[in-house]
Amino acid sequence: MATKIKAIVLRTQKLSATKLFFENDLGLKIKEFSHQHFVVHTKGIRILFLQSENEFGVELYTNSESGNFTSLKDPNDIKIVVQ
Repeated sequence: MATKIKAIVLRTQKLSATKLFFENDLGLKIKEFSHQHFVVHTKGIRILFLQSENEFGVELYTNSESGNFTSLKDPNDIKIVVQ
């Protein structure tokens, strides 16, 4: 089985404004949310926005046949978690 992307996590300091942008400007209905996160589901991939005190950050979650949990960073400093 090839590795597949399961989720993309975007950490942002502007969570409320981002959620409003997705709802009002893009017309997406956000069904899963709290005061610390919201999720956009698309074609089997979850895009998760998390409230963060730090700079904007990206994490990519994938699956793998090995069953081992591995955390890597790509050349752009994007954290990639293989499960």
